[in-house]
Amino acid sequence: MSFYDNHDMPRLQASDNGFIDAHNWLFTARGIPVVYYGSETGFMRGRAEHAGNRAYFGQPRVDAAPQSPIFAPLQRIARLREATPALQRGLQVNERLQDDEAVPVAGAMRWTAAS
Repeated sequence: MSFYDNHDMPRLQASDNGFIDAHNWLFTARGIPVVYYGSETGFMRGRAEHAGNRAYFGQPRVDAAPQSPIFAPLQRIARLREATPALQRGLQVNERLQDDEAVPVAGAMRWTAAS
């Protein structure tokens, strides 16, 4: 599973566009994407562990979530992943290898069908 925040670490400190970028990475990189509750709206941004990562989200926030500027792009990237077998089961190929690191390079990462 892949994630950028959860209940054991601080929440992501980012702008709306930063959350959208994080979701785009999460749903196109290797692994099963996990979105921690509230991250679809930027809830409690940047709060330290136990100061916001287990806070009550509440029904009013659930009801308002679709109006968040983060929500619709998250739905789009999730649907793209659902409709694209290579994003679900393909092999992630990093085009630049350096020492013991596989570095994804913008515009150079590609997916191939799983064999």
